[in-house]
Amino acid sequence: SQLNGGAPLEDALDIINQDDPNAQLVHAIGINCCDSLHVPSLLEKLVTHQATSTTTTSTPRRGIMVYPNSGEQWDAENETWIEGTGCTTPTEFAKRMMNAVDIIGKTWAKYTSPSTHGMSPKVIIGGCCRTSPQTIAAVRKSLDNCVDDSSLTRM
Repeated sequence: SQLNGGAPLEDALDIINQDDPNAQLVHAIGINCCDSLHVPSLLEKLVTHQATSTTTTSTPRRGIMVYPNSGEQWDAENETWIEGTGCTTPTEFAKRMMNAVDIIGKTWAKYTSPSTHGMSPKVIIGGCCRTSPQTIAAVRKSLDNCVDDSSLTRM
């Protein structure tokens, strides 16, 4: 719920809206290179801010990017990843990303009127450190399956 420097996430989002009210410079806001376990709480804050600050036409919706790492621990002293820590399988990572997509849809629906539920922000999902093409393929397969079986909240 805060940036690495300790500032609340909402303060950064307010500054972006203040300095770029028409989204001419910042088209999307992202969560990057953090453990995927932190993504749900960050997304709730980010989407809540987007949904509650876009009730006027002066603050356009920005896209949301979600690019967490595998959550594996970094050993700075030896400059290496500690094998077996964090989310180490593509399937588990994909489950976490599907949860992230679901959180975006449910949070958007919670703070917006039914007529704007379909106007939720665009979402870009990927992976950062220690994810692989196999990880992204698992995320893609999960997304394709959810569209086929309608298991996610429609955004």
